[in-house]
Amino acid sequence: MFCDIKQARWCVVKCIFTVAMMLLIPLDLPAQELSEEMRSTFQEMLPQLDEDLQVKVRQAMQRNRDYLELTPDQFERFRDHPANPFEGWDGIDPTTINGLIRLRFETQPIRSRVPCEFERQSSELMRSAQGVVGRSNAGTVVVSDGKTQIALGTVVSPEGHVVTKLSELVDCPQLFCRCFDGRKWSAKLVAKNQANDIAILKIPEMQLPPVQFATEQPDVGGFIFSTNGEPLPMAFGVYSNPPRSLIGENQAFLGVKPVDDQAGVRIVEVTIGSSADVIGLKVGDVLLAVNGATLKNVQALVNEIRKNQPGDKILVDFSRDGVTGSATATLAGRNVGGPTADRFAQMKTFGAIQSDRRSEFPLVFQHDTPLVPEQCGGPVTDLNGKVVGINIARGGRVASYAIPANHVQQLVRELLRPSVASKDLD
Repeated sequence: MFCDIKQARWCVVKCIFTVAMMLLIPLDLPAQELSEEMRSTFQEMLPQLDEDLQVKVRQAMQRNRDYLELTPDQFERFRDHPANPFEGWDGIDPTTINGLIRLRFETQPIRSRVPCEFERQSSELMRSAQGVVGRSNAGTVVVSDGKTQIALGTVVSPEGHVVTKLSELVDCPQLFCRCFDGRKWSAKLVAKNQANDIAILKIPEMQLPPVQFATEQPDVGGFIFSTNGEPLPMAFGVYSNPPRSLIGENQAFLGVKPVDDQAGVRIVEVTIGSSADVIGLKVGDVLLAVNGATLKNVQALVNEIRKNQPGDKILVDFSRDGVTGSATATLAGRNVGGPTADRFAQMKTFGAIQSDRRSEFPLVFQHDTPLVPEQCGGPVTDLNGKVVGINIARGGRVASYAIPANHVQQLVRELLRPSVASKDLD
């Protein structure tokens, strides 16, 4: 039986989802349609949930409603399940509730979201740090295709050389750079490095001072700021991990042992708890295609998987006892398995729009500054306003990556050698 009680709210997973939990409220509370984000999340969780929880989730999907109605016991199992990516419910004691619990899920766009006053990215905190990043702001430009921002750039030489994120420049035949005072120039791509995902642009008319690079990295736990050419810092974060290589660390993993077969690629072993196990692939199944690409041999399967990152979805076509079928798998990381992998892959996507290229970097440090892909390429400063690195990717919910200052300087020197630059652009 429902009766009135005050609505409570918890800020969940960096606020991409604000979950409003309404305890014992009237049944006629207006409901909203289920968002595509939540429908996708429910779909991913469904195979891993208990049978009665599956029923509840299916009901929400079938009715196209933005809430789940759970008993206290169901709520506790849903909250504690490894596949549940949401946070912030630990303070709720379901044993004190006599009735049903209704969980509503509300989606907020990340790019347009305004931080609350108590958050790290609040305008009040940014104003307090205005003096710290003044010089670096002057050396930051906005890279665009003439209409839309596609990245940020860092001025690295008095001659108008700008470092930015290479993969964000794809399909942009003409590039422009706008500086902090509103001036705008046409830019030319003069060098690139695929391994580090950086490009160097040249703006002959630019007369901006290059940023000042730091000679040392901050201590782990130290504060850092990201700039975007505006008077205030763009974002504030914490230096999480010292520089390291990400090559081979974050490979996508389906979870099968394959062998060549006349009909495609036959599975001889399935890793328990892996993405393949979750979608029901079995020993003896023959994999026919991944994302529409026909699999002629094991190497073709490997190549298709390597095109993806942990957390990406792939469509797998397969054959079992002569009957064909298909399923959508969410790839996990190679070094993580079972329910932990599923939860990890899901949680990385919440509260973050991940960069398309976000791994396999030779040398980066990690920080927790919330970025969107088009904010990569700009400088990261310490509390003295010196640049400790250049943002290169948003990796997940609490992980952004930056190339350290000394590595950036080395790459710039190498790339600006005429023989290297001309070879790279061939």
